[in-house]
Amino acid sequence: MASAPSPANVACAFCHRQFAKYTCPACNAPYCALTCFRSPVHAQCSEAFYKKEVEADIRGAPGKSARERARMMETLRRFEEESAARQDDADALPDADGEEDEDGADADDAEDDDALVRRLAHVDLETTSPDALWALLPPTARARFLRAMEDPSSALARDLLADAAATAPPPDPWWAPASPARKPDAISIPEALKGATGAGLVYNVAAVLIAYAYATRHLARSPLASPSTDVGGEGGGTDEEAEAACTLLARLVPFLTERTSTTRHPTLDSALTALRSRLSTDVPLAPLLHDAAVLLRPARVLVLESPASPPASSPSMDADSQSSDPNNEADATTNNAAYAAHLVTRALGDLAALFLERGHRRVAAKLAFYGAALAGAEGEAVARGVAGEMEEMVRELAGAQEGGVGGEIRRLGGELGSGGKDGAVGRRAKGERKVFIEEVHGDGDGYTAGQDG
Repeated sequence: MASAPSPANVACAFCHRQFAKYTCPACNAPYCALTCFRSPVHAQCSEAFYKKEVEADIRGAPGKSARERARMMETLRRFEEESAARQDDADALPDADGEEDEDGADADDAEDDDALVRRLAHVDLETTSPDALWALLPPTARARFLRAMEDPSSALARDLLADAAATAPPPDPWWAPASPARKPDAISIPEALKGATGAGLVYNVAAVLIAYAYATRHLARSPLASPSTDVGGEGGGTDEEAEAACTLLARLVPFLTERTSTTRHPTLDSALTALRSRLSTDVPLAPLLHDAAVLLRPARVLVLESPASPPASSPSMDADSQSSDPNNEADATTNNAAYAAHLVTRALGDLAALFLERGHRRVAAKLAFYGAALAGAEGEAVARGVAGEMEEMVRELAGAQEGGVGGEIRRLGGELGSGGKDGAVGRRAKGERKVFIEEVHGDGDGYTAGQDG
């Protein structure tokens, strides 16, 4: 709230105990803190101030979508219904003299409630402006709404905010074309691992990417690692959702976290069978395969400048049609640029940062080895082939389902949020935002919450 400082020798007009630091812009009363500004004796100014702020916020977003307007109307509707219910309960209680309160204000509130119901019954959310939506509330309801917004810790404010969060659509993962989410950093490959051959691990990588896509969508968290954690350092944070993501991944792909694991999936079917045994049968597989294929497929790279390249060389390079010489500086530069452009390196980097946050350096080192196995021309060719396998399986699954992959992705979001086999898993209670992983079976002994040491 913008206000000019008061003289240092003026006492607060409300508490009379502190020197005033601010002046009310409406009545020029000096006050010392927000508590005094909200004082009941100053309600004529404070309520008007908050009303003005809310109305300005509504008018400041004329481009709100129909969905956002509908959500606002639903919030206002719930607010009015809950206020009316509390008023009914209060009316049923005797007053201090043991008699029912029959003030005319109660009758006015009831009339306002009935009037609001009649108004909302004929509202066209497609064409109604934010100003008109706010005008639908009667004065008494606006005052109660503003008082709830003044005190975010109140039960009504918490209920309204929780309902808004519960009805908000889940965010798109960072690899979606139009996603505004922060892109994670690519994983760093140590010099000792560069040139390593491990194409036989590509189906393990595919399983990790499918599990990564599931965790991202199930937890509605993208990227999984905290923004403040770099893939090269340890965060050691206490983020409960990050801990839940680590536990979830450890149960889905235990070979990633088990110290003595020798699991190597020879085929895509082998990797999917292992994942299916740990996922609820209600979880649609097609969108997860689609996500993993998008992440695994090597990117085509545009080489803007390469000092050692011949001037007449083509600017585009594809690992399918170009050969490289590891001793040639230009080829090495091109390969590094191509590798950095792959989405899989960002996914592995996100996973490495996630586990480094929890102090699990060994898991991050294994992820770096997976990245090194895909960095060379041979690894890229194998990765492209496996991505093609997954896309072919997506087409087969989509052909058997109406709505295609897009419909499956929408269904995935709904089912991951509403439950597994019995419908109880993943359901969020009103006012809560919890992470549920009960639908993932297995003991997950390979991961513990401590550090690797």
